[in-house]
Amino acid sequence: CAAHLNHQLRGEEADSDQVFVESLCSSQNVPCFVDKKDVRTYGRERKMSTEEAAREVRYAFLKETARRTDSHLIALAHNANDQAETFLDHLTRGAGLAGLGGMEPVREDFIRPLLFATRKDIELYARQNGLAFRIDSTNTDVSYKRNRIRHELLPLLEKYNPRIISSLNKTAAILGNADVFMQNQAKEAYNSCLIAKDAEKIILDIESYLLYFPALQRYILAHSLKELSQDERLIDFDLVERINTLIKKRAAGKKVPLTEQVAVTVAASELVVGCFRQGSEEIILDPVAGLHELWDGWILEINSESKPLEQMLLNGSESDASVDADLIHQPVKVRTWRRGDRFQPINFAGSKKLSDFFIDLKVPFYLKKRIPILECPSGIVWVAGYRLDNRFKVTAKTKNILRCELRKNAG
Repeated sequence: CAAHLNHQLRGEEADSDQVFVESLCSSQNVPCFVDKKDVRTYGRERKMSTEEAAREVRYAFLKETARRTDSHLIALAHNANDQAETFLDHLTRGAGLAGLGGMEPVREDFIRPLLFATRKDIELYARQNGLAFRIDSTNTDVSYKRNRIRHELLPLLEKYNPRIISSLNKTAAILGNADVFMQNQAKEAYNSCLIAKDAEKIILDIESYLLYFPALQRYILAHSLKELSQDERLIDFDLVERINTLIKKRAAGKKVPLTEQVAVTVAASELVVGCFRQGSEEIILDPVAGLHELWDGWILEINSESKPLEQMLLNGSESDASVDADLIHQPVKVRTWRRGDRFQPINFAGSKKLSDFFIDLKVPFYLKKRIPILECPSGIVWVAGYRLDNRFKVTAKTKNILRCELRKNAG
């Protein structure tokens, strides 16, 4: 089948193009799917250029048409001239290997079967075979950068190399192959740097990361974003320079934002690439005893205990704690860390700021902000997984005991 999108940018001319496509498809018995989109309004609402908006809307339309028609491939008409123009456009912007590699012949569901042919070749074939075609009048409008490259820069370069279109296509292919090689190398390098990974973040070992050349470091970070289903194009040369500067300064906790939700952060000996949740967590426990589902897959189980007192005096381990139930009053809650938090760690004289406690234990910032903290009106009862508060410990005078256990959901 054929698909045509009227971008509503050229008034009657665009409508005539639509009629031409529909008539041609009808004469050839080819099913034709058309649609109209107000590209200018779409771009204005999203603060995008007209060219960017047109591309986004067009590709969305093609994908939706493929889905509706159960088509497995979408063929685009880009040719060798388009590839040369793309190369020059990316070169003047300052692109890396991926950008200079240009358009791929096959990418996901899209294929470009005409990349081998120049625009002149295609027009000559059409004329020799009596095939009618339309020319978009905006292609001559040099207010668009793409058209300035087409009508001004490329003709100038042809004076130095009459086969400039072919040469630029070959260069793009070479750089595209180099990009594929670097991506494969980055996978191995990424695995050698990887410390931990979950759905929201990837933790890399800084010393391992620094063993690689800066060119490959960018690919390692880009691959990390890809693993998190983020746009790998967010990583560019300047950003890698900023990250490496922070690493050299050992600026722990400093963050390089990529978007409002995604950042790369230096954390002591680790480099964290992640999508971090905003805000805090808080869950009221009423009743206190029972199985409580927390955040990030954590489960807190609290039960009344009847074990011999001498066993409970140990006051638990990192993942569990025994507390004096009579010292805990409602409202009882589990929450995340807040600035200014203080508690009295068991086996420690006096109180301590929770932030200092985490620093002493070298708890990474990305864990600190998600650690469950059991609290009642009298203060912090237990920094779950780390330390019980001395005020709530089991003693010889304790009559009623609550056993608290923190664990990850096995699912």
